[in-house]
Amino acid sequence: MDEIKLQQIINSHDLWLKDNSEGMRADLSGIDLSEADLGEADLHGADLRRANLYGANLSRANLGKANLYEANLSGADLRRTNLSGADLSKANLGKANLYEANLRGSDLHGADLHGANLRGADLSGAIGIICIESQYIYQSYGYYFQESLRVRLGCYDRTVEEWDANFWNNTDEFPAKSPKGQNRRMVYEFIKTWLLANKEQHNSK
Repeated sequence: MDEIKLQQIINSHDLWLKDNSEGMRADLSGIDLSEADLGEADLHGADLRRANLYGANLSRANLGKANLYEANLSGADLRRTNLSGADLSKANLGKANLYEANLRGSDLHGADLHGANLRGADLSGAIGIICIESQYIYQSYGYYFQESLRVRLGCYDRTVEEWDANFWNNTDEFPAKSPKGQNRRMVYEFIKTWLLANKEQHNSK
């Protein structure tokens, strides 16, 4: 989509947000917006289902309650973006930068979070994911992707089955009997327990 047309849609959406009798809710479903510059754009409640936002700049944008079902956000810049209440189910967030993003109450069921940066992100009330800060020196979180239960510990993103088969895969940095190693194991077991406990709810989505 060309920049002029995109800006017209955003302007109309802005009017709709101020007064539903004017303007029109942005419908960008299925649109190719790869590498678009939408930094600080107000797209609260917009329809972005299956939109291609690969590599797009969405930093500090307002996407609260937006519908991003199956959207491609891989490699997107989502730093400090408001995604509270957004539907991100089955979205591709692989390698997206979600540093300090607001994901409160968002739906992340089935989202692909491989390599995503969630450092400092607010995941309060988000469903389909658990993120643990401060208990482990690296970023750690668990999520559901397709039929898999996945856990990321630092740079390692693996299924629960892969972790259980070979948990002590980094003994140079985390020896099995060391305090650091045991803390890593504790964080993993907590995430795994959460994933298993919420699996039935996830499968019902």
